[in-house]
Amino acid sequence: MGKVGETRVVLDSNIYISAIVFGGKPLRAVQLAEQGAFILLISCPLQAEVRRILAKKFGYSSAMIQCRVIAPGAQPKKSLR
Repeated sequence: MGKVGETRVVLDSNIYISAIVFGGKPLRAVQLAEQGAFILLISCPLQAEVRRILAKKFGYSSAMIQCRVIAPGAQPKKSLR
């Protein structure tokens, strides 16, 4: 098993949405990544899906989404393609 902070994790879009809208254990998972417990990976298509669902299903405005979506403004260090 890798050292703390070296494990890479991809969360499903439902986890991000639940973290943003409801909190609880999904939010705790995101907070653990922010604290360095593991490296959180998110793709541009996954971010787009989260943004789309927040707007369509939960009525979030563009401004609310910009403030709430995980890692706003984050830029990838390298492409996996």
